[in-house]
Amino acid sequence: MKIKEIKARWLKPFPLDQLQRISEYAKLESNLFDLRGVSMERNSIRNIDLVGVDFSYSSFSSMAKLKLENCFLNKFKLEDTLYEVNVTNTVFVNGKIECDFIDCNIVNSIFNNVNFAKSSIIARNKFINCKFINCSFKRLNGQKAIFDNCIFVNNEVNDWTTFYEASFIKCDLQEQNFENAIMDKVNFNGCYLRPEGGV
Repeated sequence: MKIKEIKARWLKPFPLDQLQRISEYAKLESNLFDLRGVSMERNSIRNIDLVGVDFSYSSFSSMAKLKLENCFLNKFKLEDTLYEVNVTNTVFVNGKIECDFIDCNIVNSIFNNVNFAKSSIIARNKFINCKFINCSFKRLNGQKAIFDNCIFVNNEVNDWTTFYEASFIKCDLQEQNFENAIMDKVNFNGCYLRPEGGV
């Protein structure tokens, strides 16, 4: 099925009440419920558990007090705000995240080739056992964010990237260069650093 056909299946914007009935949707070969291509750009998704869903080619404006578990997002877009969102065992690929993270917990998840440009993941956000691979952290504000047992591989940073007072706990940073990022007062605890001894 082509991307245009995938997106044409849904009303725009996608009705919030239909998210409560995920089990009614067909499953893909991946055994995930097929909600590829939904557009939630005008709605705030709140107070719901989204488990085992393929949200590829979808766009979202705001999420609050919800859970994403065992989901897959390819060529997606997240904007505005993620507030008290708990993410577990979810894969984000080839997408864009331009939003503020507030009191979020992201666990056992993978971000591969994701653009975090203009995102803010400041204070009280935790990433635990996550992988960040070939992502763009340009203009990312990671002030006071906590990364616990995470792996960073070849993510792009620039002099607008800030991790001021962030904490990296038992992270693998051997394949990550933070040379141009703002790293003032960063806490590195038990991390594996680049062979030359720096970040």
